[in-house]
Amino acid sequence: TTNTTNTTNTTTNTTTSTITSTATVKSFTSSTVTTVNREIDPMVDMWTERCHNALGKRYFVMGDMHRSIMHYEQSLGMCLQLYGEQNEETTSTRLDLSFAYVRVDQAEKVLEQLDVVKESLSKMQNSPNRLHELKTIQFLFGIAHYLRGRREEALLHFNSAVDVCANMMGKDSITTADECITVGLQIRETFQSAEDAIPFFQRAYDIQMKVLGNACEATGNTCRRLAFLHRELGDNEKAAALFEEALGIYANMGEEGLLKQGLVYEDLAATYKDISIERVINYFERALEVYSQIEKDDVELDRLARIHGALSSLYGTAGEKEKSISHSNIVTNLYANCNDKAHDLDNEAMAFLRLASHHIAEKEYGKAVVNLEKCLTCRIKHYGEDHKKTADAYFNLGNYQYMTKEIDLSIANVEKGIAVYEGIVEESMENVKKLLDMRLFVARVHNSQGNELLAIEQLENAERSYLKYSDRSEDVILLSVYDLLAFTLCKLEYWNQAMRTYKRIVNLNGRLKGLDHPHTAEAYNGLGNVYRKKNVSGKAQQCFLKALAIYSNKTDGPAKVSTAGILYNIGMLEHYLGHLHKAIEYQEKSLHLALEMHADQQIANTRNYLLRLRADLAAKQ
Repeated sequence: TTNTTNTTNTTTNTTTSTITSTATVKSFTSSTVTTVNREIDPMVDMWTERCHNALGKRYFVMGDMHRSIMHYEQSLGMCLQLYGEQNEETTSTRLDLSFAYVRVDQAEKVLEQLDVVKESLSKMQNSPNRLHELKTIQFLFGIAHYLRGRREEALLHFNSAVDVCANMMGKDSITTADECITVGLQIRETFQSAEDAIPFFQRAYDIQMKVLGNACEATGNTCRRLAFLHRELGDNEKAAALFEEALGIYANMGEEGLLKQGLVYEDLAATYKDISIERVINYFERALEVYSQIEKDDVELDRLARIHGALSSLYGTAGEKEKSISHSNIVTNLYANCNDKAHDLDNEAMAFLRLASHHIAEKEYGKAVVNLEKCLTCRIKHYGEDHKKTADAYFNLGNYQYMTKEIDLSIANVEKGIAVYEGIVEESMENVKKLLDMRLFVARVHNSQGNELLAIEQLENAERSYLKYSDRSEDVILLSVYDLLAFTLCKLEYWNQAMRTYKRIVNLNGRLKGLDHPHTAEAYNGLGNVYRKKNVSGKAQQCFLKALAIYSNKTDGPAKVSTAGILYNIGMLEHYLGHLHKAIEYQEKSLHLALEMHADQQIANTRNYLLRLRADLAAKQ
C-alpha cells in the first residue's frame, strides 16, 4: 500500500498480456491519466474486473489488506476503463477500496476516494443506490476523521450517516436502529471510545423499544450493550440498572429468554465483583438456577464449570469452607462425566487446584497431592509438557510430595519444572524469579537430606541464571540464594567460600535495605562467625560489634533476641582469646536478654556455656 502506483502499473501490464486493444486508464488513486496501449475484449475485461473485485472482497475478509487493496485497485482501474466515473460499479468499487484503506489506517487515501465518489454522486441524481452510497460515504468520512484525530468532525459525519438512513427508511425504522448499532460498534471496537458510542446505542435502543417492544431479543441485546459501555466508563450503578432492564426484557420472552437471563446474571456478578461479595455470590447462584431450567446441551459445560469455580473461590474468601469445597467438587464431577474432549481443560485444572488448596489448608497433604496430580494431567493435555503452566503444576506437585515424604518424586517433578523455565527464562523477570524459586526449593530439599553438594550446585546455577538473564531490578531475591548458600557452605566447613558469600550478603543488604537494617546486622553476625572459625579474631570482633551497633538502636522483641545471639558469639570469641572474665560478662548479658524474651533455646545454650566458662575460670584460679 505504500507503493500503490508501481504495484498497479505492474499488475495492469501483466493483465494486458491476455487482453488486446487501445484504452485510456485513469490512475486508481488520483486524477492523473495513464495511457496503456492494448487491444481489449469488453467481455473479457468485464469478467476480469469482476474477478479482481471478488478477490479484493475475499482477501478483505481474510484480513490480507495488502492483496485486498491491490485487487480493488485493479478492479477500479478496469471499472473506469469500462464504465467511466459516473457509474454504480465504479462508485461501489471506490467505496470497497476505501474500507480496505481504513483497515490499514490510510485516512488520506480514504478521504481522496470519498471526495471523488461524492462528486460523482452529485452528477448521478437518478442512481437507485444514491442514498445508500451517501450514507456509506458519511460513515467512511467519520472513520477517516477519527483516524486523523478529528473527533468532532468524525461524530458529525457518523450522525449524518444515521440521518441519511433515517431519511431513506424513516427515523423510527429498524434499519435506522441497525445503522446506529453499526456506527456505535465501529466507534467502540475500532476507536475504543465507550463515551462516544453510547448515544448511538441509546438511539437504537429507543427505536427498538418503540417498534419491537420489551419482549424482543434484539431490544434486550442493545440494552445489554449499553450496560457494558456504562460499566466500562466506571458507572456501575447505571450499568446495573440497565442489566436489570435487560433481564426484564429477556424474562418477557419466556423460555426463549432463559439463556440470556443467565448471561445477564453473570454480567451483574461481574459488575459487583469489587463492590459486594454477597451480591456476586447471589447473582452467580441465580444464574445457575436459571441454567438448571434449560436443556443440558444448550448450556456450555465450561460456562457452568466457570460459575461453580468462581463460587468456590468466593465462598472460600467468605469463610464458608463446606460450600467452597462443594462447588469445587461439582466442577470436577462435571468434567468427570464429560465426553467432550474439547472442553476447557484449563478450567478443570483450576478446579483440582482449588480442591488441593482446601486440603492443604487442612494439612491433608495426601489428598492435596492426588488433586495436584489431576491438575498436572489437565495442564499437560491442554498446554503440553513445555508450557510454563505445566511447569507450575510440576512445582506445586513437587512441593506437597515433599510434605508427604515422597522426596525423590518431589525433586524429580520440580526439576521437570526447572527444565521448562530454563527454556523460557530470558522472556521475562517473572520467569527468572520462578526459576530461582524452584532451584531454591530443590536446594532446601537436598540440604534436608544431607546432600549439601547437590544443594550448592542448584544455588550456584540459580545465581548464574539470575545474573545472566535478569534486569537486576529484583536483586533482593538473590539474598535468599546467598543466605542458603552461606548456610550450606558453613555446614560443610568451606570457610573461604562461606566468607566470600557472606561479604556479598553484607554488601547486598547494605545497598538494598540500608546499613542499619536488621538483615545487614545478621549478615555481619554470620561473617563474624566465619572469621572466628578461620581464627581471624580481629575481623570477627569488628563484624560482631557492627552487628551489635545496629541492634543497639532497636528495641523490639526480635531485635533483643538477635542481640542476645550476638553477645553470645562475642563471649565465645573472648573465650577463644583467653579473656574469661570478658567472656562471662558477655554471656551474662546474653542470658539476661534471653530470659527477658523467653528465648528458650538461647537460654539453654547460654547457661551451658556459662557453666563451662566458670569451670575454666575456677580451674585457672
